[in-house]
Amino acid sequence: MRRSGGDPAAAATAGYWDIGFSYVYPQIYSELGSPDQDENNCLIESGIGKVCKDLDVLEKEYLAKQQWLLGERTLADTAVACIVVILELVLFDFKMWPHVTDWLTRVRQQPHWADIHKFHDEVVEKIRAEHTSSSELILNGNCCYRLTSNQQ
Repeated sequence: MRRSGGDPAAAATAGYWDIGFSYVYPQIYSELGSPDQDENNCLIESGIGKVCKDLDVLEKEYLAKQQWLLGERTLADTAVACIVVILELVLFDFKMWPHVTDWLTRVRQQPHWADIHKFHDEVVEKIRAEHTSSSELILNGNCCYRLTSNQQ
């Protein structure tokens, strides 16, 4: 998440906006994107740049030298992870951010995470199963996104 003058809450809010409204939601909720497909595609392309910057901050500024965002496990880890896992809804590939990947694995091992995120995990598995052999999804560098009807 982008640093916001040391304000973690502001950084998390910006990260949620980048991940959710600028990248993921325009791909899966038509009412949250632009009705114009070209504009929607521009929003998504812009969003992936913001997402990559946010993940770079997590990777390099928070997790490169420590296992948890604030040095020890806190509620911040759970809160930020809840934002980051939204990317799974579009089959986002985290391979460029190994510290983020490892951190998400640790966060997922917390008590009750699996119970609370059961629906999310089921939806992601359904999406993954539906698109494993589909040409409907394309890879663009590190991101995966749906082709719009006028791109197919």
